[in-house]
Amino acid sequence: SLRTFHAVLLAYKNSNHPSAPTRATNVLKKLNTIHKQYKDASLQPNEITFNTMIGIWSKTSSKAGVEKALAFLEYMEKTQGQIKPDMITYYTVHEAIVSYASSLCREIAAASKQEKDQKEEKIMNLVQKATELYNHVEHLYHQKRNRRKEEEQSSQPTTTSSNPISKSDSSYYFFTKKNHEHLLSAVKSSLS
Repeated sequence: SLRTFHAVLLAYKNSNHPSAPTRATNVLKKLNTIHKQYKDASLQPNEITFNTMIGIWSKTSSKAGVEKALAFLEYMEKTQGQIKPDMITYYTVHEAIVSYASSLCREIAAASKQEKDQKEEKIMNLVQKATELYNHVEHLYHQKRNRRKEEEQSSQPTTTSSNPISKSDSSYYFFTKKNHEHLLSAVKSSLS
């Protein structure tokens, strides 16, 4: 079942083993193979699958981790709503970028002039992408908040909101904001 695959992926996400991302990617490939072979819609990877994969790769604090996280995000965005990225998706990709950029900032002090210039260019590109993701998280958060306010003000009482802003949405927004500010501060310190 898909839940079983998710449990395996979550185990890899919680693992600190260096081969966890590669092994998890192999599990995802196996899931895709089984889904296609049996044409079983219940085995189709979904938001949880991809958010978990992004989380696994984001823990690597590496260029490869950022590239994989961005590739998964791009894939999700291209599915035309079948696998829709959510606030967790953008938050986790943002975290991958922040983690890698922060490691580059720490390496700058010991770098030669040529290496420093290369790292600074990488960092600035990462900051640009992180800012895009932060803006996306902020947009989603405010969109949900405004939709909730409109529903509350509507003359038709509803028992539950169709798109409520949850505590986790608020947490992801504020964590993304805090981490983005931390990234900008780290970049400013390392480049000055």
